Amino acid sequence: MIRRAVGIVTLLAGLAAFATPAPAHLARRAQRRNVMLSVSRRVASPGTYLVVVSVRTRQHKQQVTVYVSGAATRTVRASSGRATVLNYALTLEQAPTKLVARAVSPTPGVRLAMTVRAKSSSPPPSPTPPQPAPSPPPPSSPGPQYPNPYTNLVWSDNFAGGAGSAPNSSNWNILSGRGNCGDAINTNTSSSSNVALTGNNQLAITAQQSGSSYTSAAIETNPITSFPYGAVEANIKLPPGQGLCPAFWLVGDGSNWPQGGEIDILEAPSFNSNPTIAYFDLHGPWTQPDPNGGYQSYESTTSALGDLSTSFHTYAIIWSPNQIVWTIDGVEYAQATPASLVPQGQWVFNNNQSWSIVLDLAVGGWPCAGQSSSCPSAPFPAQMLVNWVRVYH
Repeated sequence: MIRRAVGIVTLLAGLAAFATPAPAHLARRAQRRNVMLSVSRRVASPGTYLVVVSVRTRQHKQQVTVYVSGAATRTVRASSGRATVLNYALTLEQAPTKLVARAVSPTPGVRLAMTVRAKSSSPPPSPTPPQPAPSPPPPSSPGPQYPNPYTNLVWSDNFAGGAGSAPNSSNWNILSGRGNCGDAINTNTSSSSNVALTGNNQLAITAQQSGSSYTSAAIETNPITSFPYGAVEANIKLPPGQGLCPAFWLVGDGSNWPQGGEIDILEAPSFNSNPTIAYFDLHGPWTQPDPNGGYQSYESTTSALGDLSTSFHTYAIIWSPNQIVWTIDGVEYAQATPASLVPQGQWVFNNNQSWSIVLDLAVGGWPCAGQSSSCPSAPFPAQMLVNWVRVYH
């Protein structure tokens, strides 16, 4: 994901009236491994550069962690079949400099390539006033609607209630503990300043800053026993600002994570001033120990919608035997089957009959990895708004 100090935008790259302790599935470990391969390119002039990193393994699929100068780390699934490509747009204010890309893998045999192409350069001094930066290209047109076979509404919350009141305790528990986004720096609380209804049929999860401390909230439903399979969706407006990490996800048996499984319907870490990348992930047990401790067996992303904080979007999964489809506003952006998992991954998404829904807004952690002390730099208070959550069969 990405940052502000050098203006990086990565294009590719889981809640109470009663406060309850954070369950085991909220604790994810991150562990670095030895560097296996490194490449570099020298950049002579300041300006904006397109950096393309290509990763390929010589054997079966495996997870590879990629480090690029000035950018957040990214873990990808690489294989010998075709290269996994990550794109970065980097604005360099000082040059000459050397851009370095490193690939870190549990086994040798990773092939790494990097190309750097200038998109624009700093103009020479001139009495003419500088021209405004060009606008980013508009998001691509949405694709066709994905057919959803599930139409029977079996669970929902429209967040009706007075302004400042807690979400319905029959539906939600408010979790305490540290935020869930890698090394998140916020503390989750049950304070109405962090989680409350707006009085306008909305839930607001609000991240607050006090000096160098941050508070926010995470809420989780009681287990919903009508799973597996169905459609799960929420209508959400994400907050702007670098260093925020909002998420909407499902967890199976949370006390037995990762064996119970986890489906990340949306993770939207903000690496720059606006959240532009939606992540779709699966976590579950591996037949061999996961060296990163994250047990992530599938991941896909999209940046097709541009700035996700400008409006409400409906984020959903359509979940069938041996298949999970991720949609945004009804358009498919990712699809996973047992064959999509890393070689050690196990498909546990046909097993659990009870799953819980989680909504949370974390601060720091993954979007700020390797960043300067100025990250997070979001405008606080930062607010994630939810119109409704629905489950269909």
